[in-house]
Amino acid sequence: MVKDAIDPAHRPLFLSLNMIKYSHMIGKLGKLFWFTSARKLDKKKEKAGIIHHTLANGSLEDIKELFGIYSKAEVKKVFLKGKRGIYDPRVLALLRVMFGIKKINQNKYVKRIY
Repeated sequence: MVKDAIDPAHRPLFLSLNMIKYSHMIGKLGKLFWFTSARKLDKKKEKAGIIHHTLANGSLEDIKELFGIYSKAEVKKVFLKGKRGIYDPRVLALLRVMFGIKKINQNKYVKRIY
């Protein structure tokens, strides 16, 4: 096994191939994931969280980076599954236009402060 061939002193540097391949991409979104290390984010396992968090809190540049990690179709599919109450109404309006969604249940997506 490849992992066993790595010197034990350097074993913490060992990352899965998936994480090595995508850590530099997710790393560009690192400022959005201040609560964890961007290197610890797994593109496949944490796909929904990465997508929703970036769409809800990121800039247009961050969303552009997100489309470099996942296809627009993948992002739209995850977005439509919804995550209750994390989107600002203005962000939701932008995402509706961006994804070509005619009608959406705002109660499912919009965050309420009160």
